[in-house]
Amino acid sequence: MKNALLVAITSTLLCLALVVALIKYGDSTNDKQTEFSPVPIAENEVQNNSTPQGSVSLVSSDTVSNSSDTSGYSIVLTLDNASLSAVSMRLIISYSKAPEQETQLLPDPQLDQNGWAYPVKTAYLNSQDNTLVVDIAAVNLTPTGYQVSGDFKLADIELDSTFIDNIISYSFDKDNTKIIAKSGEEIKVNLSSGTKLIKN
Repeated sequence: MKNALLVAITSTLLCLALVVALIKYGDSTNDKQTEFSPVPIAENEVQNNSTPQGSVSLVSSDTVSNSSDTSGYSIVLTLDNASLSAVSMRLIISYSKAPEQETQLLPDPQLDQNGWAYPVKTAYLNSQDNTLVVDIAAVNLTPTGYQVSGDFKLADIELDSTFIDNIISYSFDKDNTKIIAKSGEEIKVNLSSGTKLIKN
């Protein structure tokens, strides 16, 4: 029993080290990117190399923001019957005019009650290519992992509504978005991209 628990804890810590390393690696390579191509108006899917088993999307949410100056969105992971150990994600939002207010990144409070920890949860402006970069790394500390069947909300984002033309383009960075099963294997997912209209 003790050996099984030790193995589970060791596996979880290794996954934690992996997601943090992925985010740090993305930070080191991000400065080398000199161009950002806005995604097309229509929603589209970016597929990883192997057969996807789910999807990651940005969903508008009226419950996130109570202010007329901000708009709320949720990062949602959709999977069919998977046991998760760790998740890392990089969301890139392009803008024509820098937001005037700080972006709020709010992990789902229900996940705290189910053994999740967030070693990385940052949002920062990249003035070189006019993008807002949202980084999240989360790890489940329970011995059995976190069972997901259907939609799984990872975090909420509260955006400043001063973006020009009230529209944003977004995409998930495929190199820095990883879903790790309790077994240690990576779960391939479709990464959504497109545009979102933000409220006036």
